[in-house]
Amino acid sequence: MFFKSCKLLNLFDNIKKITRQSSYKVDTHDGKHNNQNSNRLEEIMAIEIFNQKSLNILGEVIDYQTPLKNKLEDKAGKIDIISYDKDNKIVYLLELKREDSKETMLRCVLEFFTYSKTLDKDKFLEDFNLPKDTKIKASPLVFFNGSQYKEMVEGDNKFLKQLMDKLDIEPFYITKNSNNNFKYHIIYDCSK
Repeated sequence: MFFKSCKLLNLFDNIKKITRQSSYKVDTHDGKHNNQNSNRLEEIMAIEIFNQKSLNILGEVIDYQTPLKNKLEDKAGKIDIISYDKDNKIVYLLELKREDSKETMLRCVLEFFTYSKTLDKDKFLEDFNLPKDTKIKASPLVFFNGSQYKEMVEGDNKFLKQLMDKLDIEPFYITKNSNNNFKYHIIYDCSK
C-alpha cells in the first residue's frame, strides 16, 4: 500500500508550474462587489473576508480571487483568499468553501494542492512584496460544523489525514457571527 501511495504522490511532481506574465497581485481587487446580484457566494464571502482585513491566527488578508492562469487555456483556477502571518513569515493560500458545500475534504485538498503546484512561488512572493524566505502553505478554509469538518471529525479518514500530513496541508475552520456584520473567525484545526 505504501508503495502505491508513493507512486501516486510522485504524480504530483508532473503538475506544471504556470508563470503569469501579469502580476499575481491584481490592482482592481479593491474589496468591492462588481455584481451585487451575483450568485457566486464563495467569491462574495472572499471579498467580505478581505474587507475585514484579518483572519486572526492566519494574519492579514492581502488578496482574494487571485488568478493562477497566464493564458485563457491554462487549466488553473483562482486562489480564494491569501493571508500573511508576518510574525511567522507564512503566506496561507486558502481554498474557501461555502457553509452549505457538500464537496468532500479529499476533493478540496487535491484541487487546492494542484493549484498550489501551478503557482510560480518566487514570482508570487515578488509580486506581493514578501520576503523570499516566506513559507507558502495551502489550506482548506471550511465552515466549523460544515460537511468537511464533520468528515474530518466523525469519519474514518486516517488515510486522508496521512495524505494531508504528507502534502503539508492543514485545514482551518471558520465561523461567521450571526449578526450581519460579516465578521469571520478562524477556529484552529481542532480535528487532529
